[in-house]
Amino acid sequence: MAAQRLNKHQLKRELNAVRPYSRSQIADAQRHEARLRHKITAGELKWLMPGLPLPWQTWVQQVLRPEAIAAQPALCSSFVLGMDIPLLQRFAAEVPESDSLHVHSLSDAQALVFSDAGHCVKATLQQGQISDWQTSPAQASESETRLRAADATALHAAWQCFAQEMDCPANLSQFSAQVFDADLQSQRLVCISPITLDWMDHYANIHTDCRWFNGVSRILDGTQIVHTMGHGRD
Repeated sequence: MAAQRLNKHQLKRELNAVRPYSRSQIADAQRHEARLRHKITAGELKWLMPGLPLPWQTWVQQVLRPEAIAAQPALCSSFVLGMDIPLLQRFAAEVPESDSLHVHSLSDAQALVFSDAGHCVKATLQQGQISDWQTSPAQASESETRLRAADATALHAAWQCFAQEMDCPANLSQFSAQVFDADLQSQRLVCISPITLDWMDHYANIHTDCRWFNGVSRILDGTQIVHTMGHGRD
């Protein structure tokens, strides 16, 4: 009986434990759900619209018109997985005049980082840290992360603020960011949301005892935050 009670306690601890998604799990899901993600993004923009400044509301109304939705435009100008932020920053530091960047995960321990101009490196990872960084002749025909150079300033500023306010490094790889460009000079809307693969247990992969665990959207003008909207409880 004592052993049974112990097993029940152990099972409860395991059920309540945070189980982060692996790099390969996240990458596979993004590759397979690109079309679904377009519909989800449209729904997120519609939900955010009442809280946006008027120029952004006007833009959302335009891109969510039935004829615009039917044309399946690229609603977000950049889509970045949080686990790829260190790779993007390392690449940009070494190739400062790079254009749009992409990351393709080969496995939990390896990823390709490449630019539209043809520069490519293979990153080897160990416990989320870059352990090796080598120039590679290989490029991928697909990527899970795409960062347009024009969006990089706003994305990195928004992500740095998010990371500081969350104060939970273990969570950062479990979030993704979408950057929207409404053609308002240097303004960008950056939406950071938790990655949800298990619809029956939304937050099993993240620690929820910290700020913004449900995500946050910000409008940035360059690196300056001009508007913030939390996604539910913060």
